[in-house]
Amino acid sequence: MRNGILIRPQTTNPDEPYCIGSAYWFQPSPFTRTPTLAAEWYEKAAKQGHVGARVALAYQYEKSQGVEADVATAFDLYERAAKAGSPDGIFNLFRLYTVGKGVQADLGQARAWLEKAAAAGSIDAKKELAKFGRGGDKRPGQDLENAAYAAFTKKDYGTSVRLYRQASDLGNLLATVALGQHYRQGLGVAKDLKEAARLYRVAAERGDPAGQAQFGLVYEDGEGVPENWAEMRHWCGKSAQQYHALGLNCAGRFFHFGMAAPMDRGRAIAPLRQIRGPG
Repeated sequence: MRNGILIRPQTTNPDEPYCIGSAYWFQPSPFTRTPTLAAEWYEKAAKQGHVGARVALAYQYEKSQGVEADVATAFDLYERAAKAGSPDGIFNLFRLYTVGKGVQADLGQARAWLEKAAAAGSIDAKKELAKFGRGGDKRPGQDLENAAYAAFTKKDYGTSVRLYRQASDLGNLLATVALGQHYRQGLGVAKDLKEAARLYRVAAERGDPAGQAQFGLVYEDGEGVPENWAEMRHWCGKSAQQYHALGLNCAGRFFHFGMAAPMDRGRAIAPLRQIRGPG
């Protein structure tokens, strides 16, 4: 604080602005979720070469979260991350080439990027390739899931709850986690932390990395379950093993804050480097 003005820290370590950005993006967190500030800090890290920040910022530009939608910028950031070896960056290029978002649709390019993402260790890419092998390319209830997300972006939470529930009943784990988020925040339903935790558990026990990360995080402050940092570490660790960004972020917090583990800044940063990818 100087002359009553908050001076933000200046650092040459790109991990630090990336962590601050993630704290403004992911919940629960010591900070209120603020996409505009997340984008600001991700941009600082991205300018310093942080690959994970490029992917995170690209997503915000793609989805118009905290910044104005700019698919060209999103594509450029994903491409830079991909060229640095980021599995997430590579996988997102596959997505954009598949649907022709920010670039002309090219299924040949899409498949090439998908294979590169799988080779780089992307769990999502490996799952997509497995679907090609089975002759399928859709999650159960994916049309319902897409319609639910469209309703959510319009803040029509009553509709998004109904559609996510229908998709979840068909076995769509992304919908199950999203439904949990609605109960956690009281969107379109009465806030019910126990029901949110139950839904996260369903997805987590079926191996979904987003569900595992969210189920781990509810143990941090005892949201719908008894506070238990050992359980938090167990489930977030499972998510991190699948290279899920929230799971990796959570894994770093064990050591950053000394939660069910000794404080160790080096070990706290190590999982975040996995989000960054090589380079």
